Amino acid sequence: ASVRTEILPDPFNPQLLVHVTGDDGRTGTGETWWGTYQPSAPPGTPVVPIASMIDAVLAPACVGRPLGSVEDIEALFRHLARTCVQYGYEGIASTAISGIDIAAWDLVARRRGVPVHSLLGPTVHERIPVYASLTWLGDADRV
Repeated sequence: ASVRTEILPDPFNPQLLVHVTGDDGRTGTGETWWGTYQPSAPPGTPVVPIASMIDAVLAPACVGRPLGSVEDIEALFRHLARTCVQYGYEGIASTAISGIDIAAWDLVARRRGVPVHSLLGPTVHERIPVYASLTWLGDADRV
């Protein structure tokens, strides 16, 4: 039914959330890359272009599409990639699509009452090492 962006304007680590709401009123939330640190810019500035791509180009392409299954998520992903072909798939376009994609997975999982990982397939490992790309924080506890 709708796709909405929400900028969390932390001055050091701005984030962009994407909320996908279905016709049933349920909402899935995704997060997408935060952009580059720009200390002299207003808080939230690095994610504004990504939010603009979602709001102006991708959100209208999502409305009315089914999101009830993993196959629907995959079809939406392919549709959004085709929607962005004239903009190029790398950079802002792929970053914007990823936020919607994560939110779509969350929405389908919420509708089924299961964690997202259960939609991805059976458990293969009981434990896996973690990865964090925020090493600039300098402390694992802070990450």
